[in-house]
Amino acid sequence: MSLNLNFSESINWRLKSHDFDKKPIPHRPWDPKVIASVIELSSFILKQKVLTEKKEITAFAFWFNASKLEQLSVSYKPKFAIARLAARVFHIGPSGSDIGYLYTLLFSVLCGNQCILYVNQRASNISQVLAEVLAIYGRTRAGRCLAERLAIVEYPEQMNYVSQCLMDWADLSVRWGSSGEAVSNGHTIQPPSIVRIPYQYSCALLSIQRKKDADQIAKDFLADLLPFEQQASASPRAIYWYETTQENQKAFWQSLHKHLGCFKSDFSIKHKVAQRTTYRFLLNHFSDYICNPLRTVGALSVCTMAKITAGCFAAHKGQGLLYETGFDIHAFTEVQPQLFQLIINFELCDRLALPNVKLVKLGQATQFDYKRDKLNFAQLFLSIQHGI
Repeated sequence: MSLNLNFSESINWRLKSHDFDKKPIPHRPWDPKVIASVIELSSFILKQKVLTEKKEITAFAFWFNASKLEQLSVSYKPKFAIARLAARVFHIGPSGSDIGYLYTLLFSVLCGNQCILYVNQRASNISQVLAEVLAIYGRTRAGRCLAERLAIVEYPEQMNYVSQCLMDWADLSVRWGSSGEAVSNGHTIQPPSIVRIPYQYSCALLSIQRKKDADQIAKDFLADLLPFEQQASASPRAIYWYETTQENQKAFWQSLHKHLGCFKSDFSIKHKVAQRTTYRFLLNHFSDYICNPLRTVGALSVCTMAKITAGCFAAHKGQGLLYETGFDIHAFTEVQPQLFQLIINFELCDRLALPNVKLVKLGQATQFDYKRDKLNFAQLFLSIQHGI
């Protein structure tokens, strides 16, 4: 299907080479030229001081370094090359702050596919900046190889027919922030197919046995919280306290307040308004679970609850709001299906076994993992075949 679509309204192609929809692209997974172009993209980002001021952009660039890509190439490059055209993948970015879709976009290109990225106009500033960086780099000589396999488009959400045309063009569409389940690991893709990456959230399960440890735990917690003002799926939205005294909890919040001044964040007065708005909603719908009035901790607000339900998490819009509650295994099990990952700072004992929960170490929550739930993105993007 041609991409020369005659729409009555204009759409903004941030990046699209003149022959993107005309020149057949061979399927060459983990092509050395493409790998070199992605590595150069990493260097291109790290040379821009204004970009490296944002931790999540720096992490994005470091993730696609030479050693990492060499390791992945060895693990996933097919032993036998099959002569065929590259599969087409349409990546539909979310309206929130999650930038995981940009990692998987490059993953898909590295796996030999030809990709179009739709940038949601309501995406976070970080998403917009990274998308623009990709577009700028794609127009450079070093990025020419990448631009052969990648186009970036932006248009109003209400232009659903444009999305449908691009989905018809693609052998696979990947929609982030959608309802539904992701394709299970190793599933063979048959076009037209859609992989939905559901909207999820993360929580922290913290235990502070010694008051002197509260300071470092608070610093590590902020490293996971602050990169995204909307608290993306990898960032904590709630704290579950496990065997932690009130005194040690108080020490944690005091340290967190102190360290907030040392971390650069995008929280402002508008986020305070949003925190209060969500709190008023909680008072109207979940008042039985609220223990104390909303309290301020620097730029953040904390709501102490007797129980956190799935409805409470659905009402949570990020913006620097945190829930806190004591850990109860039965209450936690009720919200577990919507959980992306549980951030912990201690080793779980046998009596606290949490099967089917992804555990991640405190301070490392926002690091990208190409395996999500039962979905392995490397295997997924290698399994697509064009036009079958």
